[in-house]
Amino acid sequence: ELATGLPGINSLALKQDGRLFATQVFLADALYEIDREGKKPARKILADMGGLNGFDFGPDGLLYGPLWFEGQVVSLDVDSIELRVIADGFKIPAAVNFNSKGELFVADSARGEVVKVDVRTGKKKVISRVRTGIDNLAFDADDNLYLTIMNESAIYQVDVDTGKTRMVKEAKLGAPQDIAIQGDTLYLSDTFAIR
Repeated sequence: ELATGLPGINSLALKQDGRLFATQVFLADALYEIDREGKKPARKILADMGGLNGFDFGPDGLLYGPLWFEGQVVSLDVDSIELRVIADGFKIPAAVNFNSKGELFVADSARGEVVKVDVRTGKKKVISRVRTGIDNLAFDADDNLYLTIMNESAIYQVDVDTGKTRMVKEAKLGAPQDIAIQGDTLYLSDTFAIR
């Protein structure tokens, strides 16, 4: 174990220098630096930001991330603790990632949108619309973009030039929780959907 006592630990990323950072979201609201050797306790950097979720480090060494509850994307210098709003007007920004060209992409979970954001100007451009419930995104070595969609337990590939999507994988159930039966009908709560 590298760190304990951090309920709601959710997102993590490595900075270019190898330092490990993690956030608490939903059960708490804070950003920590985690000792990769597990010898020092987690260092709290900032709290009560508004739900810093799936974040990434930019080519400039700054942490970029969505504030789930604020509808904003921010940058943060993890050493000077300088926080700056890059773009706002999102409904529920869930995650951000950079491609190899240093371009920032944001997943808006509530709108089902993938948005390209210019980190210098804050200008936003919707490049694709998929189903709502996007949870995270990542680029492969060839700059292909992939999304996870919670309520479908699915992975999609998105062409960032055309906005076209392709389903890579979908599961029948994600995280089934409870069931109820009436007559011949079975109802299932599947964490992010009722089936």
